[in-house]
Amino acid sequence: MATLLGLPEEMLIIIIKQLDMKSVSNLYETCHRLRDIIVMHGVIKVCHLSLNTLATAKSLQMNMIKQISSHLCELNMSGVSDLTKRTLLPAIKKMKCLENLDVSFTKITMLDLLELYRNCPTIKNVAVNFYFKFPDGQKIPNKTFLECQDVFKNFVNVHFVMSPWVSLLPIYVLEKCSLNTLKYTICERDTELFENYEIKKMFPFNHFCIFILTSEFVSVYHEPWYSLLSPVNMANIEYIIIEYNNTFSICATPMFTKFISDNYNITNFLTFNSERSMHGNIAIFIWNKTTTVFDELFFSNLNVRLKEIFICKLEVADEQLLTTGINIKSYDQFNIIPVRPEDQRSEIFEPVIKKSRSAPQGFLNFDNIFMEHRNIKLSMSFKYVRNISLSANSVYLKKITYLSLNGLVRYGNGFFNILFRCCENLITLNVEGSVLSPCCPPIMRSIPLSKSIKNIRVSDMRIDFNMLFSSFSQCGTLENVNIVDTASDFNNLADPTALLQKCDNLYNLYIRVSMSKCSMAKKMHLLNSVKSNYSKHHLNLTLHNSQSQLHLGYNPYVHVFHLNPIKPLFI
Repeated sequence: MATLLGLPEEMLIIIIKQLDMKSVSNLYETCHRLRDIIVMHGVIKVCHLSLNTLATAKSLQMNMIKQISSHLCELNMSGVSDLTKRTLLPAIKKMKCLENLDVSFTKITMLDLLELYRNCPTIKNVAVNFYFKFPDGQKIPNKTFLECQDVFKNFVNVHFVMSPWVSLLPIYVLEKCSLNTLKYTICERDTELFENYEIKKMFPFNHFCIFILTSEFVSVYHEPWYSLLSPVNMANIEYIIIEYNNTFSICATPMFTKFISDNYNITNFLTFNSERSMHGNIAIFIWNKTTTVFDELFFSNLNVRLKEIFICKLEVADEQLLTTGINIKSYDQFNIIPVRPEDQRSEIFEPVIKKSRSAPQGFLNFDNIFMEHRNIKLSMSFKYVRNISLSANSVYLKKITYLSLNGLVRYGNGFFNILFRCCENLITLNVEGSVLSPCCPPIMRSIPLSKSIKNIRVSDMRIDFNMLFSSFSQCGTLENVNIVDTASDFNNLADPTALLQKCDNLYNLYIRVSMSKCSMAKKMHLLNSVKSNYSKHHLNLTLHNSQSQLHLGYNPYVHVFHLNPIKPLFI
């Protein structure tokens, strides 16, 4: 029988290059031959220490990382909670070929980045929090901003993660730049107050994109949004502005209105108005007319990325597709909305034989709709009360990789049992509990049946956390757990030892509950103690008080759940 070690070196290199860093790390520990190949110059050029069990500053001290550091071209440590300048600087000094550095959503500040660049001047593309960490009330000297200008003029692509209140200071910092792409991710991060700087002229750029993601909800009000664009000469650009507040509002130049109409069945567009207030989450895409080639390749790439925002929305009744005029084959992300048939006596889905004193159920069977698809990302929004169930014979269940369930719904007996057994490729699940039917108990009973799920988010009332941690611990594939208890009288957060002990791949545990500050501090101490006892340095632990007035901003850990169609894209 052929073995991995029996393959020629060229084949092993091809295989190794396809693996994620955790798998490469495991392979490194197996034998000397594989170890020697992994550390060969040029084999590993990209190192993602983000959203996995290597997501800790301590990974920089691993022998493998030290040996491959001299030929790394890209280092991604986004969201690594224990990363600081002190822990990163010794490692980055050895990275002589590094071009791409992502330290966004970490403790690395703008001032830290200046020192990192001085020790690694090969960096060309950077993602960092726009945060200086000066003491409260202390004015940041202009000399600091001038130092930033001298460093940032060497960059080609820049991504700033920042609070909504930074004004035009980033443009001032980038005054000496000539950028290919500038990206803002605006969310609830550490906030500093800056003086407003007069910007006489916008620096050269090819592409500028802004994502305003101040909450996982959609009721946030953005009055000063246009100030971000005030330095831009609107006559020299093409743009798309997308606002999502339960529905889409779109403003675009004529070139893109036709493109969006042809590809996404959208015909209503707003006229650009700098004084119009905006709500919800926002995406703004700007291209320089003089430097951008708007050819077939450009629109092909744009189409792929905008499909992540304009998810295909389908209305379905009696397993029949009501939505027309859409090429379903070109999509792999769908939002299905079951609608009430005109005949109120008919059932929306295939009826189950009625039993006495038992409400009728309907099968969610979409085999006909997704017959030609291989993979499906699916969300279902139920607009009126309905008992639903699944059929183990449905072929489309095996194609689902992402599933989100929300709205007025009652889950029938065995719904989640069939879901976890038959959705063999399900990676991410998001379930919003209904006031009519709690979802957490049946999920807890059935989740051990899953062999594939990595990310799960559950929102429900009065969750039994002791049972939850126990049942989730029997699902060894879990990596990202996000739990929201919507009850206002919560008091039973249990010890998560079983979950941390048995789920070796777990890198994030987020819990949102309602409790007093004193109780919150005690529970957080409990969580950190368990994390320390099991040496889970990579584990991102967050205990959020739902009574807090702070917005729940975007971060890399919540990104995978697609709670809002507006999310950062790489265009």
